[in-house]
Amino acid sequence: MAKNNDVFSIIPINGETRILAVNNPVSALGANEVGVFDYETGLSLNAAGAPGTKKFFIAMSVDTDGDGVKDEIIKSAGTHVQTKHVENLSVQCSVAELPQIIDVQNFTASCDTQYALKVELNNDEKYMNYGFNQLTKTFVVKTSCCDGCETCPTGDCVELTSLMLAEINNDDDNLILATAVANFNVVQVTAGAGVTGDITVTIGTDAFVIAVTAGDTVADVAAKVAAAVNASSKYVANSDAVDTVSIVLADGSNLTASVGVSFADTGGTGVTMSVPLGGIVTTEITDLTAFAAANPGACPTIRLTSVPTAVKQYCNINTQYYKQRMPVMTVSFAQSNSTSLGFDCNGTIATVQDPVFAEGLGYDLAQIEYQMGGFIGKPGVYRTGDMLGVAFSGFLSLIDKTATYQKIDLTYDLESNSGWLDYKNNLNTSIVAPCTAPGSDALAAIGAILSAILDDDAGLAVEDCCAP
Repeated sequence: MAKNNDVFSIIPINGETRILAVNNPVSALGANEVGVFDYETGLSLNAAGAPGTKKFFIAMSVDTDGDGVKDEIIKSAGTHVQTKHVENLSVQCSVAELPQIIDVQNFTASCDTQYALKVELNNDEKYMNYGFNQLTKTFVVKTSCCDGCETCPTGDCVELTSLMLAEINNDDDNLILATAVANFNVVQVTAGAGVTGDITVTIGTDAFVIAVTAGDTVADVAAKVAAAVNASSKYVANSDAVDTVSIVLADGSNLTASVGVSFADTGGTGVTMSVPLGGIVTTEITDLTAFAAANPGACPTIRLTSVPTAVKQYCNINTQYYKQRMPVMTVSFAQSNSTSLGFDCNGTIATVQDPVFAEGLGYDLAQIEYQMGGFIGKPGVYRTGDMLGVAFSGFLSLIDKTATYQKIDLTYDLESNSGWLDYKNNLNTSIVAPCTAPGSDALAAIGAILSAILDDDAGLAVEDCCAP
């Protein structure tokens, strides 16, 4: 038989909550105090006296009006927790949200040509509205007309990048942010003693030996460095005709880490050169025109970053709530019949960063808190009103929707016998707290007590959640 959804409770510790001293009854809870209690004695536990406890429960007092007096008590799900039927004790630290990042790179451009990118998007809102049908956006741009070279078209990849960025960023849904990046840095020739010999510039594992003559100026050496690096198809190098060489790594997929750049005077020329400390790194291009002027022949990368659905503001509870708000992108080159639109000759798609979904956001926990209210009669078994279908007003929420929380999850079964029948109820209790003392200290103390009861060290990890 399939297992039903767990009846659950959430105990939201705030920044003022303290742990109740040992050997006190529930009635001794003061405002904003929490404790773990032995169900058989009714007294609060500490970690030292917790081992061997067979039944227990968790209770927290709540000061709802800020007068320093407890007004309500929130308890763990069920009448009590049977130690032998605990299935799981785990700790969930908060997890920061990270967007998905995908690069479109290694492409060139042709004039008078259509280019198209297709992006499939998936998140909870999409599944709610479209089910498992595809939600796809196709972005199409056309490069400038050919001028006197129709049979041998050439194009401007910087123009193509600029057009594609504008097309994507003008989309009304704003679920994708398009930017231009390039993997580049510069080396600078700073001096020379006028001696004939060799110098060596190394980029990653590629070494370029440059012959320098006694009559070379600093500008001459810079030009020679650019020419030598350009001999490799992996790089586009340009000299500014003064003393600086800009180096762009053409294949962004090879940039798994910063590609180091080094210099050595291998022939005693006296030439010195300043090289970037971090080597070639990915840098956002804010001025494509300036980039094109400084790096003729180099193509930037189109970077697509997923943008989470905006959190909707609400006074009470959000009935249009979606947990996974970060869209997951699947990017491809759009097809026309059997041929790619524009990207049929070259271009690659590389995932730079996988999406990471946030954990511990107060916005999410507040939704769980409201659902829990159905199990305790607040607001009731029906979570929305019959007439308008919106959340009931006046619901007491103890979660700070703007805060970030760490969490202890306790999953257990409660077994009982009544007459001729045996019952097993599936229950879950979550204790959450922000990384703010004394609330975080109270959560760590509860974790230590639960660990001692269950002979489990999971509670010890609670302290690591808020480590600096």
